Amino acid sequence: MTATNVPAMLTGFTQDAEVRLLTKPHKITLILGLIALLWAFALGGYGAMGLLSSTNPDSASALNFIFAIVALGFAVQSTLYGAIQLVTYHFSYLLITDKHICTLTGIARDVRSLKIDECDVHGIDESLLGRLLDYGYLNATGHSGSTIARFPIAHPDKALCLASRPAEAKATAKA
Repeated sequence: MTATNVPAMLTGFTQDAEVRLLTKPHKITLILGLIALLWAFALGGYGAMGLLSSTNPDSASALNFIFAIVALGFAVQSTLYGAIQLVTYHFSYLLITDKHICTLTGIARDVRSLKIDECDVHGIDESLLGRLLDYGYLNATGHSGSTIARFPIAHPDKALCLASRPAEAKATAKA
């Protein structure tokens, strides 16, 4: 992989280092974001129609009004969740070099870095859906307690293997 593929905020970590892996979040992040936005659109429409139809002052319209307000609240929450998922998908990266594990997340470009020699890679977290669709979360913690950002990545077992220290990688390769 060439250094030209690496985002500008992460190029400092690639100098004098071999890039082992550069990846974006798994496509499930994009799919969940789009589903949440479609759900928000449907709930918002239901809520708006409920508010417009609750002009009669009887008990049925009061209940309709309450359901409409709850639907609008869920629509706002779904919109925020969908927007966060879309931003995560489009603006996040995981970079593993022979010296660092780095994550770049969000529009504000939050960069977190751990030196491979000074961190523990605990493993990966995978749900049942993650096992079926081949995505998971890499768990790495520095000795100071700092962590990398967590977002779903494709082929987490490959990332785990590449993030291991060279001595640990040789030991697991021999076994």
